[in-house]
Amino acid sequence: MESRKNMLWYLVTGAMELSWFFAWAMFSGAATMHRPFPFFEAIIAFALAGFVTHVSTGKGWRIVQILGLQVCGFVCAALMMIHRLYYGVYGLLDHRWLLSFFNGPKGAQAWLILLVNLFLMLIVWTAGLTLARRPKAYYVTCGRFDFGLAAFFALFIAKLIALTKGGMVINDSLSLLFVFPFFLFSLLSIGMVRIENTAPKAFLPGYRGIGVIVSFIAVVLLGAGGLVIFFLPGLTAAAQMGYRVVKVAGAPLGYLFVAVVRFMFMPRGNRPDASAESSKGIDWDLIKPSPHSWWVELLEKILGWGLWGFVLLALLVVAGIAAFYALKWLFSRTSVSEERERRRNSASSWLARLWALLINSYRKVLRSVRGYQKAAELYSALLGWARRSGLSHARTETPLEFGARLNSRFPDLAPQVELIVSGFNQEVYGEAALSGIQLAAIRLAWRALCSPVHWPSRVRGWFLRPSPTEIET
Repeated sequence: MESRKNMLWYLVTGAMELSWFFAWAMFSGAATMHRPFPFFEAIIAFALAGFVTHVSTGKGWRIVQILGLQVCGFVCAALMMIHRLYYGVYGLLDHRWLLSFFNGPKGAQAWLILLVNLFLMLIVWTAGLTLARRPKAYYVTCGRFDFGLAAFFALFIAKLIALTKGGMVINDSLSLLFVFPFFLFSLLSIGMVRIENTAPKAFLPGYRGIGVIVSFIAVVLLGAGGLVIFFLPGLTAAAQMGYRVVKVAGAPLGYLFVAVVRFMFMPRGNRPDASAESSKGIDWDLIKPSPHSWWVELLEKILGWGLWGFVLLALLVVAGIAAFYALKWLFSRTSVSEERERRRNSASSWLARLWALLINSYRKVLRSVRGYQKAAELYSALLGWARRSGLSHARTETPLEFGARLNSRFPDLAPQVELIVSGFNQEVYGEAALSGIQLAAIRLAWRALCSPVHWPSRVRGWFLRPSPTEIET
């Protein structure tokens, strides 16, 4: 249920974000191409950006992998937009329009219009990316509402400046229609975030039924009205495009009618074009080189080449540093979600335990083959023997204190324990090498400890409480 609420909030907030974007996109399309910006393709690109970001978030991927996935998605969205604008007569999966796009000649104006459209597509892709990463918070949603208001106000100012200062009358009847769905979806989005706080929410006594009905009607009216008004400009643009197609298809039949109407209503006279004055151009005779001596010219060359060399060296250093940090950032890993980190930690801990088991098995096999060569190894084996007997070693204990606890728990094995502990103290703390006879005696003591005769007392140690003289671990 919570995931459905979050999905509904993201849909409503996405419609709010797309409203102010489409206002600017329709205005830019009418000003540059005299046609509306692709409506449904932009919605698909916005949803694709959010999906790609949601898939790659919290997975612990490298930044270069996430960046490559984002670039591939943006390229697909840009190609879909180019197909809709210029090559709609071909199918989307037809390769002929790609060949025509990459091989066909383009002028400076066509390149400028293409760059403007790609910039708009980059904006809608970034909006979808940031929405997928945006937290569902009240003040964040209010901030995006303020940003949308500022975008509409800036669009109004741009239209006013273009009309009053530039004398440009742009045939744009779609951009301001997105104001209404923007306000409707903004109210829904802010309201959905607001009602999820921790404050108690209840209707007044006696008005619960009316409150439920009013809330339902408000949500239905806002949602349905917002959807209708949001898709109205896109459907209007599609209708206008269909009208143009019908007009072009019926042009041969209506050519005579258009000619008669023009003859009846158009003025007869034509204004003469103003003759352009010929420009005089630049008088190159007035520009004469001033004479210089040979050493001044040599000094100018040295200073010029030295300055360019210094600039080039500085640019190389800056480019090298930037490339180093860019590669370091690209190959760094992103954060991992808590659930995935928990699974990874469980898997890694399981592998660590498996590896420790293999190492211990190898050491046991190796020791069984060659035997114990030092008293420290026998003391380590004694610690494991005590742990398996229900008496663990504390980190703050000295060997003598631990030996005393073992003697109190297993008094019959006190001579063997004292022999191993004393040999360990002599070898480690006394820094004296043990003789062969001493090592043989310690090995015999260890064999006595491992004898099956003492297994019942060792098993009984698991069920005994520590005495007051023992140190609790």
